[in-house]
Amino acid sequence: MTIKEQVKTLRTEIKKRVPTVSVKMARGTAYGWVDIWGSGEEFGDFTEAERAGLMEMGFESNLGNHRGIAPEMLQTWINRLTS
Repeated sequence: MTIKEQVKTLRTEIKKRVPTVSVKMARGTAYGWVDIWGSGEEFGDFTEAERAGLMEMGFESNLGNHRGIAPEMLQTWINRLTS
């Protein structure tokens, strides 16, 4: 799977569970990283529902307004969310 295909799969799986978050691939020197942003009005903070949904998937509890996933971890997250 290419990086773009991995990001697309990961985006689909995350948005199934927490549809209000933004899941995008970073650009420039951060190409390949996946950025997850909340829908809160202030700085794109995660809402309580988004935070709970992400924690249920296995993301850490100290989420601020952004969560990045390194390219080398994409397949691990895909496997975790699709199994």
